[in-house]
Amino acid sequence: MRDPSSKTYYAGLRQRGHSYARALRSVADRLLRVLIAMLKHGSLFDSARTSPSVGAAAAEEVVCSS
Repeated sequence: MRDPSSKTYYAGLRQRGHSYARALRSVADRLLRVLIAMLKHGSLFDSARTSPSVGAAAAEEVVCSS
């Protein structure tokens, strides 16, 4: 609710016709991919470094490059 990139990602999914539940699962999946990347690389979360339009591999690279 308070992360601007997740909110934007969710709104985009809803505009494309995804149901509430499907959009919410997609946001959770995206955050889970970010969490896994952070754990793999021992980095901290920085919401300013993620973008709602990046894919899973790119999200890992964005979050973990320090």
